[in-house]
Amino acid sequence: MTEFFQKMNEDSIQKNFPNGLIFEKVGRKIKISGIILTIFILAPFFGGSLYGLIWSVRRVREAMVEAPDDKGIAIEICVFFALVMLIFGLLIIVTLKGSNKKQSNYVALSAKHSKLPESEIRCFE
Repeated sequence: MTEFFQKMNEDSIQKNFPNGLIFEKVGRKIKISGIILTIFILAPFFGGSLYGLIWSVRRVREAMVEAPDDKGIAIEICVFFALVMLIFGLLIIVTLKGSNKKQSNYVALSAKHSKLPESEIRCFE
């Protein structure tokens, strides 16, 4: 087990934390992962639901022309796609807003979970 863990020396500190700030690197990683999550997962679902909403609105308009009394299921599909689009839009906003936290927020959160004062955590960093 001792071969797995390496002692941290000045070279490894400069390599992993060039500014000497641990929380800055954590914030950068969270921001990058939030952007990747948004681009590759949330945005395609949002775009798909937007396309579905447009398709269902066109279908409702066609149904109104062909049979004005028979448009119930098409309106329900429109509402479904609108709700899905709203949910993924809110998830995109929350993800991007959550990934823009400042370093002081991470220090405060770490202090809260470790039950140590913020000054001690800043001293450790």
